[in-house]
Amino acid sequence: MIIRLGRILNTAIIAGAFFVLGHIFGGQLLNAPEIKLHGEVNPYMSDRLREWVQELPDDAIADIHLETYGGHLSSGFKIAHYLKTTKARVTCTVDSHAMSAGSLILQSCPVIRVTPTATILYHLPRQRDPSSLNGYTVLPESHPLVVMFMDEVDRVGLLTKDERARVIKGEDVYITGSDFMDRVDILNSKLIEE
Repeated sequence: MIIRLGRILNTAIIAGAFFVLGHIFGGQLLNAPEIKLHGEVNPYMSDRLREWVQELPDDAIADIHLETYGGHLSSGFKIAHYLKTTKARVTCTVDSHAMSAGSLILQSCPVIRVTPTATILYHLPRQRDPSSLNGYTVLPESHPLVVMFMDEVDRVGLLTKDERARVIKGEDVYITGSDFMDRVDILNSKLIEE
């Protein structure tokens, strides 16, 4: 009887705490808007995210769950723009992988969460090429999409100089989730110091 009463009291205290916190944060703590961006980055995904962001109040706390091998870079740029320009506090979470255009989307979020076992992939934009061995050709360094992509990568500064050089050479650069989050933490601490 005493144990059961203790559990009831604990449950009541926890429920009360969530009720109070919910009122403090305007109900957003328990009902944060969220969207799942899974699969290929494409115009449909960028349109969905644009509509979602437009519906967010300026003071919203919102979550994106991102899992993608990449896709259309132009759609990735649009999504990144929507995320950088919203006034809402958006957290992007990656549990497994954010590759190619997905890495661009991820680094555009104001708050980033990546599991230690996740994989983040950076590489130069590519175009389909049926005559090549893997079906793609890396775009030249002077191509406008490459210039825009590298400008964005450099703006955030998550790649080392060696990794950046490897990307420019056309190599794939994989970063583990734990290493990626260490870099995000370092960048955040530098911003706080400034």
